[in-house]
Amino acid sequence: MYENDRSYFVLGNYGREPIRRLNLVTDRLNRRTDAYAFRMVDIHGEWDNSIQKFCLIADIVTYLVGVAEKEPSDFLVEQGFLVGTVDYFSKSHVLKREYEDEDHPFGWMQDGVFERFDDEDRLYRWRTEADLVEATDELP
Repeated sequence: MYENDRSYFVLGNYGREPIRRLNLVTDRLNRRTDAYAFRMVDIHGEWDNSIQKFCLIADIVTYLVGVAEKEPSDFLVEQGFLVGTVDYFSKSHVLKREYEDEDHPFGWMQDGVFERFDDEDRLYRWRTEADLVEATDELP
């Protein structure tokens, strides 16, 4: 992380299909000159994926990037940290999946999180993987 000008900590669902999209975002960001993108599972060691691990990593990266989908085990706890901590919020961006057949697939708590990011112009909407690539390319 320290060898590059920018580092991206990519958060999201590790389910079978959603992790493909996390990998897509990570790959796109790693194509940038002098940038390093990674997921929590890419940091190896003797610790599990925990809040402590999240906070240690989040403290030292340039940007936190959440890929939000409605599937269970999304990064719900981390979203609370992103909006509840000034330092994390200031360097966070969210790529939110939109669903054609649902008005509120995320619930009122997550909708409040998304509104905060939208107010700061750091919420990027996508429907397809092609849209996700375009949204990723818009990140700083």
